[in-house]
Amino acid sequence: ELSGELSRLRAKLCEHRLQDFEQATLAWEQSLTVDSEHPEALKALTGLYDKQQRWSDLVTILETRVDIEPDDYELRTLLGELIVRVSGDAQRAIEQWKLVLMDHPQAEGARKMLESYLSQSDFVDEISMTLEPIYQEAEEWSAMIELNMSLLQYSQDLDPVRREELWTECGSLYAERLNAQEKALEAYTEAFMINPIEPEIRERLLPLVEALEAWVTFAPKLSEAIQQITDPDQLVEDYLRLATWAEERLNDQE
Repeated sequence: ELSGELSRLRAKLCEHRLQDFEQATLAWEQSLTVDSEHPEALKALTGLYDKQQRWSDLVTILETRVDIEPDDYELRTLLGELIVRVSGDAQRAIEQWKLVLMDHPQAEGARKMLESYLSQSDFVDEISMTLEPIYQEAEEWSAMIELNMSLLQYSQDLDPVRREELWTECGSLYAERLNAQEKALEAYTEAFMINPIEPEIRERLLPLVEALEAWVTFAPKLSEAIQQITDPDQLVEDYLRLATWAEERLNDQE
């Protein structure tokens, strides 16, 4: 313990009086051989490694600090950023940011770092599982829609059922949370084209078509979707709807 204290005193002298950062670093490192988790030494080396741009060493120090200072979530956020800078290991960095948000969902830095990887197909599914409950809890509906759109665009694992669910959820959020009815129409239409016989989608979509007078844009979609329908009653209903629109709506718009 005495040798550790002497090393720390020498380190402070070199760093603050002599401005000899190299010798200060060596002294602080020597002190860690006596007490590997001494908080003053770890914090001092964090600053010295940063000044000297010793990024790999800084990663090592931060890996120690995040375990003994779990409440300082900004340290773990920084650790993730440095891991990417030093090794390019995005997966390892993402794990750090996920850990931050697990205990501190309000941590903006970690959230933004995860969001920056939503356009990468290797990570979008994993990241969405962390961000979705945060957005829902905070009622950040626009962020929820953006997350769904990232999944729809970049995920490699979506089957038609899941794509339909995501488009339907986007439509619901647009219509009920954001009062963006035209956007809701677009989203519900995408869901409809995947599964044109789903009653829930029809119940939401068709009234919007009427309310927004979107017959011109939706009629070709309905004509295309009819090719997927085999139920005779549904076919009759849809052909009658197209005929009614053609006679009563589309001619009026001409």
